[in-house]
This record gives sequence, C-alpha cells and structure tokens, in this order.
Amino acid sequence: MSDQDDSKEKVKAKRSPLVIILPIVTLLIGAGGASGYFLFLAPEKDGKEDQALAEDEDPESGDGGSLFNKDGKDKHSFVKIDTITLPLIVPDGRVRNYVNFKMTLETGEDDAIYLTNNIPRIRHAIIQATSANEVSGNGHLSQLDYDKFSKLLTKAINKKMGGNYVYRVNIVSVMKN
Repeated sequence: MSDQDDSKEKVKAKRSPLVIILPIVTLLIGAGGASGYFLFLAPEKDGKEDQALAEDEDPESGDGGSLFNKDGKDKHSFVKIDTITLPLIVPDGRVRNYVNFKMTLETGEDDAIYLTNNIPRIRHAIIQATSANEVSGNGHLSQLDYDKFSKLLTKAINKKMGGNYVYRVNIVSVMKN
C-alpha cells in the first residue's frame, strides 16, 4: 500500500506546477493580445473629425444641436431602429417601390433612454413622414436622396416627440423589396 501512496503523491507533485503555470501562461497570452490590439489596431483619433462634426450642427436649424459638451467631451448616443419597410414615393406621388431600412438615431446621451422607450411613436413618425413625402434623388426615381431623407426623418421625429431630441438619422442598411 505504501507504494501506491508514494505513486499518487508523485503524480500530484507533477500536476501541481501545471495547475499554477497554465493559468499564468493563459493570462499572459490574453494580456499580450489585448495590448497589441489597443496599441496597433485601435482607430486613432486626432480630434479634427470631432471638431468638424460639432461645427456642422446648428441648433437653430432644427437639424439638432451640438454633440459635444462645452469642455469638448462627446455626449451623443445612438438609438437603434430595427428593420422598417417604407414606401419610396416618386415626385408624382406614386409609390415606386417598398424599401427595408435599418437606421440609428443620433441623440444626446440623456435622451437615449427616452427615445428608446418611445420607439413605437418614432416608427409611426417615420412611416407617416415617408408616406407623405417624395424622397427620390436627383430625378432618379429608383434612388434615394439620403441627406434629404435623413433631414425629413429628423424633423418628423422631433416634431412627434415634441422637442429637439434627434440630431441626425443615420441610414445603416437599405434593401429594396
């Protein structure tokens, strides 16, 4: 019996360094991969795009307000609108096609929860505005004028919600039916 006990102790003695070394090696590999990502692959910010974006927004225009605090810190959030099917209206008022859209609402971080809780009202405003307005681009009946469409939806949503909550509607995905 003593031989069996000795062999079990030898096996335990051989396993114990592996139990300690293996998690340490795993942590080191993970830390190395994370640091490599953040040092080499993460996008660089030089602040010029942020400043240009802040200068483009005019609170008096109805397109939205500034996306930055007075100290220059980013204060915007995005609210996701799941796929919504909308009519593509041409200048003579006919429905040219139906199009599936995915979009996000660019808003202040304080308003994101309010807008998220009111998605059905927002979807109603989007459908209503799109059904009543022509949004084809530059005389091409099958193309969408994205800037015109975004401004139309921004204005319609803000009107429906009774305030200046949405800075911009970003079209994320478009698919014709």
